[in-house]
Amino acid sequence: MQRSGPLILSIRCSLFFILGAFFVLPATGQDLADSYVIQNFPAGVGPFHLAYDGANIWATNSFVNTVTKVRGSDGVILGTFSVGDTPNQIVFDGENIWIGNVHDDTVSKLRASDGTTLATYAATRGPEGMAWDGANLWVASFYDLTVTKLRGTDGMVLGTFPVDGVAWDVYFDGENIWLANSTHDNVTKLRASDGARLGKVQVGDYPLALGSDGAKLWAVTAFDDSVTAFLPTTGKVRGSFAVGDHPAGIAYDGENVWVTNQYADTVTLLRARDGLYKATLSVGDQPAGIIYDGSNIWVANVTSNTVSKISRGSNQNHR
Repeated sequence: MQRSGPLILSIRCSLFFILGAFFVLPATGQDLADSYVIQNFPAGVGPFHLAYDGANIWATNSFVNTVTKVRGSDGVILGTFSVGDTPNQIVFDGENIWIGNVHDDTVSKLRASDGTTLATYAATRGPEGMAWDGANLWVASFYDLTVTKLRGTDGMVLGTFPVDGVAWDVYFDGENIWLANSTHDNVTKLRASDGARLGKVQVGDYPLALGSDGAKLWAVTAFDDSVTAFLPTTGKVRGSFAVGDHPAGIAYDGENVWVTNQYADTVTLLRARDGLYKATLSVGDQPAGIIYDGSNIWVANVTSNTVSKISRGSNQNHR
């Protein structure tokens, strides 16, 4: 006669309540979302991509051919500066801001301290993705299926290299250049010193953006609503993780990966070490570019003409 079932159940229940006094159950996604504070600030017309200069946020306004400088501490606009036709990608080189102007095939170089235009250089046809390697600017062409290496001091072309498909984003890992080739569903790796092709990694459907958590590279794939994590040394894929509708940008905050979902007006928060879903936060309309400033996440909301600043609130005990 076995009558231990109810007794075991009773013991398990007692242990649950005892342990519950010492351990807090994991927070839900909504709990985590509620522990962040979101502020929205004006940022020009159609802010699309973002750069951070150490104190201020810069946003490209593709619809009106300008860039806007927003003070990071309080969201005050410090200036709006004219650039070329349809500015898109933007990077900071430690002193200057670089902007790719898609429809006039140029890049603009602005002094970050005051927005003065220092130079405008001829670039590739339809400059899209861009990255700074410490001395040179890498610019991907929308039309020519190439990436061009420009010397930062004078804009001299140091080389033009073929890539697979349209490279919407370019990323520098400290040694190599990576390109998100949307039309071929892969990421290619070039040696930054000479542009030699070192390999490629197949990812999801239509990669748009690249980021890193310090150990893995992440590719945002817009047409399958996911992100793919892989090792830069071997190309081994570590996982593919669902996010929101039409992901467009990615940032890393030291612990988590943040992904903008352009058609859902949200950002998705994933734990970087394993891709665990943590939360979804609502931001402005059509969020695209996203960056981390060392303390806060910033998001460019294209059709609401704002940037969202996402800050940690008081309830930050969840991991």
